Amino acid sequence: MEAIIKGQELWMSHPFLMNDLEELRWGVMHGTERFVQSADITAAVGSDEGFQVLVKALMDARNLDGEVYSYDTYIACFSEHVQGDSDGRLSMWRAYGSDGGGAAIVFDTSKLTEDENSPLLIAPVDYRTTAQRLEWIDSAIGKAAKAIRELGADASASEQALQEVARNYYVRIRRAALLSKHASFEEEREWRVVYLPDLDPSERFRELMGYAITPKGIPS
Repeated sequence: MEAIIKGQELWMSHPFLMNDLEELRWGVMHGTERFVQSADITAAVGSDEGFQVLVKALMDARNLDGEVYSYDTYIACFSEHVQGDSDGRLSMWRAYGSDGGGAAIVFDTSKLTEDENSPLLIAPVDYRTTAQRLEWIDSAIGKAAKAIRELGADASASEQALQEVARNYYVRIRRAALLSKHASFEEEREWRVVYLPDLDPSERFRELMGYAITPKGIPS
């Protein structure tokens, strides 16, 4: 809070250091596994050659993310504030406000201006149980299979089209993983600001990246 007020800056954290372990890793792992094992995807492609192209493109997207993008993906977390509420939620004070002895800042989001070229994604967190998360993944797989079927006779012939389907599917599951938490955290009413390096080809935010040494170590 002192850094926000004095330095006019807001530090973001790495998603691998979040307090819900079933986030980015979990979503990407299950999203890729269920896609590869999906009978719907296999039937939609219609050939082993086409299926291998699809799987390779998906794994290439995951590897590129793991080797490049994930290391420089950052998140800032906020709790939705109800106008007129001067107390806040007790559970939030206990977990994040020094057990009630801290302070909180309320940000007026009406003062924000939209920037279509911003590499920042701002969205509310979606809370789901494990079963609901898997249902969402299966729904995303169903949409990918539909996109493949719509290619018609080109489904097994056009490597480029299949690769695009796989890449688009990976983007969907990755962003869903970054913006979802287990239903047990629902009381937090969390919003997130996510920095996505793949949306920052001009590296507008590159010079702002750094590291902070805290009592818990050196977070990314």
